[in-house]
Amino acid sequence: MFNAPHDTFDPGLSDFFQRAASEFLTQPESRAPDFVCAGQSSLAKIYVVDAPAVTMAFFRQIMEDEPERFASMNRIFHHTQSGLQGAGWAVTRFGGMVYLSLSMWDEIYVRCVPRDLSAEAVATARRFDRFLDSTIASPNTLDDSCAMPVILAETLRNAPAIGSCTLT
Repeated sequence: MFNAPHDTFDPGLSDFFQRAASEFLTQPESRAPDFVCAGQSSLAKIYVVDAPAVTMAFFRQIMEDEPERFASMNRIFHHTQSGLQGAGWAVTRFGGMVYLSLSMWDEIYVRCVPRDLSAEAVATARRFDRFLDSTIASPNTLDDSCAMPVILAETLRNAPAIGSCTLT
């Protein structure tokens, strides 16, 4: 699923990726997705594991209040990450956390990467062009191919504030 030689991953990271893939592929059919929106060819089902409540609330509010905008963000994310059409993987940094996203067609499984594996996950994803940095852009990141696309930044920037949460 990862299209990468097994020996290029740190053993701890490799174990984490493999466990996440196994969890994704064996989750019960009775589990309801956390988010559902228009996908590439059908409804995209997004399953999220252990994300901070404030992050879930941020995206849930957008999905409920502005479903077209949520679907647009989902399409932009898919378009940005090569390999996420069909079966694929990506690592994203958002809201101070690092996430592993696994996808199989219109099903997406998102899991927080443990902090002790985050730096290696980002480095590995960069090597395979599977990293999306959704932090606030600085002048140093303008030429970074992994930087968040401007269109996605605009979509996120226009989100209503949730409490006193600051997403970076």
